[in-house]
Amino acid sequence: MKKNTIVLFIVFATLLILSSLAEAKNEFSVKLEVIGNNNDSLTARSLLLRELRSIHDLTIVDKNPDFTLQVEIIQISMGNRLEGYVVFAIILYYDGITYNNFLSSASFKIRPDNLRKAYEDLVAGFDQVALEPKR
Repeated sequence: MKKNTIVLFIVFATLLILSSLAEAKNEFSVKLEVIGNNNDSLTARSLLLRELRSIHDLTIVDKNPDFTLQVEIIQISMGNRLEGYVVFAIILYYDGITYNNFLSSASFKIRPDNLRKAYEDLVAGFDQVALEPKR
């Protein structure tokens, strides 16, 4: 009886381990590159990194990323009054051989009071376009 219980336990544990391995999700890496004047690029980088870190299967790296998210921020001013920003975003990917293959791009205008929401939407779009199809 003890032998049957031990064998049954070993079989059950093995099946449990194998099923958890089969359900393991992909892990992705991204490199974030932000271009703009110092204050604008630092703010954008901070907000974008916060949003990217919220994606559970994504790691932010400096080298050998699966994806590169390039963001350029340009200030729009009328005289001394800040009107907003124009943001250009490009998603590049690594295909196993070559880095910087084009995947997608977007450009949009942001009001100065809407930066956080705009960067949340940008990262959500990155997740949907780049990561979701590979999950």
